[in-house]
Amino acid sequence: TWSLTGCNAAATEDPDLAEIIEKMEVTDTASGDGGAQDSASDAGETGTGISGYPSLEGKETAFTVKSFSDVFASIEQKENRLYYIGFPGCDWCQSMVAILNEAALEAGKEIWYVPLRDEQGNEVYEMEDRERFVEFAQEHLDTNDEGEPTLFSPYVFVLKDGEIIDSRVGTLEDHKLEEGMTAEQEQELLDIYKAMFQEVE
Repeated sequence: TWSLTGCNAAATEDPDLAEIIEKMEVTDTASGDGGAQDSASDAGETGTGISGYPSLEGKETAFTVKSFSDVFASIEQKENRLYYIGFPGCDWCQSMVAILNEAALEAGKEIWYVPLRDEQGNEVYEMEDRERFVEFAQEHLDTNDEGEPTLFSPYVFVLKDGEIIDSRVGTLEDHKLEEGMTAEQEQELLDIYKAMFQEVE
């Protein structure tokens, strides 16, 4: 499991990003008084394609939109898959999706995408499902300031035989969002994702 230890620090330096991450945080000790908004009544719907990511527009993509229910089904059926959890309003997610897509196409693999929010920023999941996932994946997640396992985006993980065998939070430790990625950083992240896809056999 790779952890972006600077993720929280970067968020506190950017008020907008801090607000996004504050809204995203859910731990296995959450009270459960949240939950999906009314506009997220289609949280269980899945389909092909991906929207809200300009870097993917007009390109062949390897994404299939799924839900936490599909994650649980993969776990129970002991499937081998690579999942990406994120959402269009997450700038870190925007910075890596095209690279993840390139790695998938080169490997001839599929990315199962679990969106947390739609393009309007509305939650598209049931809080109970997210809490259940956090409990399952807690050993592979970063922690918040209180030391509680927390799902930060982007989160890419590999399931094999129903278990998480590899995961990655964020992008690169030396990647500064406001500066974008250098060609060398893009290649480094591409190689990391390629290695993760090799584990999906």
